[in-house]
Parts: sequence; structure tokens; C-alpha cells
Amino acid sequence: MKTSITVFFALALAIASGCKQQTASSVDAGNEIRFDTIHAIDKYYMLGDESNPSCSIDMKLVYPVASKDAAITAKLTQHLVNAYFGEDVGSIDPEQALKESVRSAIADYKDLESAFEEEKKNADDVLSFNYRITVSNSVDYNSFNLLGFTITIEEYTGGAHPAHACSHLLLSALTGDQISEEEVFVDNYQNVLSALIIEALTAKYGLEKSEDLEGKGFSNVDQIYPNNNFVIDGKGLTYTYNEYEIAPYSVGRVDVFLPYDKIRHLIRKDSPLAPLVPKK
Repeated sequence: MKTSITVFFALALAIASGCKQQTASSVDAGNEIRFDTIHAIDKYYMLGDESNPSCSIDMKLVYPVASKDAAITAKLTQHLVNAYFGEDVGSIDPEQALKESVRSAIADYKDLESAFEEEKKNADDVLSFNYRITVSNSVDYNSFNLLGFTITIEEYTGGAHPAHACSHLLLSALTGDQISEEEVFVDNYQNVLSALIIEALTAKYGLEKSEDLEGKGFSNVDQIYPNNNFVIDGKGLTYTYNEYEIAPYSVGRVDVFLPYDKIRHLIRKDSPLAPLVPKK
């Protein structure tokens, strides 16, 4: 019997709260944003019996706690919390959000206990009820009024293999708002950017032409488009495609780097990324 839990609970499942507030951590000289960390590590055994399968949880959230403007700090944090938990959790602080996900997840996981008991009667192997969920994030960029996060998830819920996902979040330290592709690139950028992504992907695998990507496991190469899941640094922009998004599980996560020189002509003059693009 295959069991499952909802996406929200899969990201936030925990059976006891292990939150610990850490001291102030880092300050960026440019954006002057200070961060703190909440970390929860928990384990729950099915039916409270240590001989049964268990759910292990490890969640770490690094989030802004102070900047030049308290209202902007609150917006930055809210965007991050929503992205981290996978839905709009409302205007609550990160520790509250984590505790609420724990409270809700307890009932969700315990709902599987009757199914577990039935399966245990009829099967020797009940390892499909072993759950392992790890969620964390990192600050990838914090300068030029830009703040970039990456959220990574590893989730095993009894299937053939664990699932992995990586999502990027780019925010404006000036307004607290999320920055989308449409704000970065000129109008009608998609087709030209798609061609550059495919070209970079072809070069990454040491191939001569894009058609050869099919031999590496990629299908429908001509349908690879920018997916709004990108991270920036001082040299360029990297798109991330998660498992199954453009290739099978065996290929894994695919990162495609585009240097600013290659995409200069696609970046708006008033783009938030414009200050990072080197002059000709």
C-alpha cells in the first residue's frame, strides 16, 4: 500500500517542536540586513513505538530580522516564509509559521497509523512508512539592493527513491517585493532566452548540437523555457530545473549558468540586475 501526505505537510512535517532561536548572524555592508536562524530536528515513531518506522524531520530557516526599514524587513520575511512553506501562510513570524506547520502535521502523520496497522498485519515489510524530510535555505546574494535565497528540500516518503527540489527567491531590498523574470528582461524575451539556455546546456554536456541532448536523457529539448527559478551572483544568472522538469530522475537537478555578457541585450535598462551587468 502506498501512503502519501499533502505537499504542505510534506515540507513541514514534525511531531515535536525543536525550535531554537540563534543569535544574530551576519550583516551585509551593502544592504545592511541582519539574519537569524530557526532550526528544528525531530523524530516520531509510528504509534509511539521505537520498533516501528519513523518520521525524521530537519528544518532550518535563515531569515531577515532587521534592515534599514522595519516594514521592508517584514515584507522580505513574509515572501521567504511563503516560499519556504510552499503556500501563503499569512502574516505570522517564521517561528510561528514553523510551529503551526508542526501542529498541523502531527494530525496528518497520525492519520496514517490505522493504515500502518492494517499493512503490518498483512505484510512483513512496512518500510514504506519511513519518512525523512529535510528543508533548508541559504542566503545566496545580498548586495546592490538585491537579496537572493535558495530553498532546498529532500523528501523520502516510502517511494523508490527520495525526491529533491530547489527553488530560488530574488527580492528587492529597497521595496521588499519579489523580483520576477518580467522585471529583469525586456519584452518578448522568452524565445531568445530559451535558445541561450539550450545553447548553454549543450555546452555544459560537451555536445556539438542541441539535438544530442536527447542522448543524455533530455526530451523535448525545443520546449525548454525559462521557468522563473533563477539565482544570481556577481558573474551571471543560473536557472535551476528540478527532477523530472526537463529530464528524468536519473539526470537529477540541472543548473544552467548564463553570464551577464551573454544576456546583456535581454536585460532591461531599468532592471534591478542592471547594476551587475558589466559595461561594454
